[in-house]
Amino acid sequence: MNKCSIVHSSNRSPGATSSATRGARSGARRGWIAAAVALLLLPAVTRAEPRPFVLSYLPDLGRAGESEAALWGTSKSGRQDPSEPATLEGRGECEHAITDRVTGALYLNLVRPPSGTLGLDSGSLELIVRPAALARFAGGPALYLEVTGGGDELELEPKLLFGLHHGSWVAASNLIADFGFRHNHEERLDNGDVLRNEFAAEVSAGLARRLGAGGALGLEGRARSEHPNFGPQAAAVVFAGPVASLAIGEAQLTIAALPQRWGHPQTSGARNLVAFSATEVRAVLSLEF
Repeated sequence: MNKCSIVHSSNRSPGATSSATRGARSGARRGWIAAAVALLLLPAVTRAEPRPFVLSYLPDLGRAGESEAALWGTSKSGRQDPSEPATLEGRGECEHAITDRVTGALYLNLVRPPSGTLGLDSGSLELIVRPAALARFAGGPALYLEVTGGGDELELEPKLLFGLHHGSWVAASNLIADFGFRHNHEERLDNGDVLRNEFAAEVSAGLARRLGAGGALGLEGRARSEHPNFGPQAAAVVFAGPVASLAIGEAQLTIAALPQRWGHPQTSGARNLVAFSATEVRAVLSLEF
């Protein structure tokens, strides 16, 4: 979820959103806000392991009772049309370790489309489980599930989380499946078919070295393949670039610049700038409280 919403090359029809859809979205937003307030009231103590990556989760979970709040910001810029402004995405996260092997989190997701204003788009619930039976395997895999709901779409995102620590080095890799189920028939693909559901397969990975107390520097990337209506591949992309993090006291900032390295179908050199941006910049500010 690191977390990116499904991106595709289809075009949204110009019809206005129905009053029923607006009402459903408004009710969903009120529910997500109420849940966020409730999660913030959970008892909290310091989280021990800072995050060195912005795309990939480590399978390391905190001890029961540990909590963290975080703000995520992503800028997606440089499309085929040079006059198109950047898309901005934001997330507010509240995470709590329910037990030593189970962690839950709530996200509020904000989006500012290129020709719109910033607003609440959806809410997400996350659950990470690290079964004792998997702890003996290399990388200590954990199981991840994120459910995202808004007025127009239900999204399910299961992941397998892997991670390794060796001295000052840390590595992580996530295997991701992204399922989207549409609630309306407003969005259409380039061939005119209605977009009813979609699937994407994704792999993210990162390698970083910790530099003294609180700092880390490394590389991170992701590869994604998209399949509208569970059909053939419609688009694919690879992003990769540097990632750096710095912790001061109870706060930590992690930031990555991820240029598009390859895309399909190719529209500008080796890249696909119709379905994806040329560069993604993501920052995560977390606070232990």
